[in-house]
Amino acid sequence: AANDIWGWTDVSTGREFALLCLKEGTAFVEITNTTNPVFLGTLPTQTVDSFWRDVKVHNDHAFIVSEAKNHGMQVFDLKQLLTVDSSDGPVTFENTAFYDKDVKNAHNIVINEDTGFAYIVGGKNSCDGGL
Repeated sequence: AANDIWGWTDVSTGREFALLCLKEGTAFVEITNTTNPVFLGTLPTQTVDSFWRDVKVHNDHAFIVSEAKNHGMQVFDLKQLLTVDSSDGPVTFENTAFYDKDVKNAHNIVINEDTGFAYIVGGKNSCDGGL
């Protein structure tokens, strides 16, 4: 089951990727060739499965939140996707960073592109004014 999708384009290569929020984590699919999408792998959920997950992209990083209890915020360096050899099969990725001190669970995340501030929306957090 999927509930959200976002995208990222690597400016140096022009390669395009879809980021799909799934019940069990976030999937990454290369869509540069739109008639031949390539599933590269998944970043598993931080805690437990949830039907709600959200992702936004800023400065070549994906920021992922979920309504799963104590999920926190996962950060993933999207440049890792550029080195995946799809002939080896899907990869199970790991977080680049993880924040759980002031971020517990969230319905959504919004990033101000000018300031780089991330705002956690609709969750149990102590950083409702921005992270």
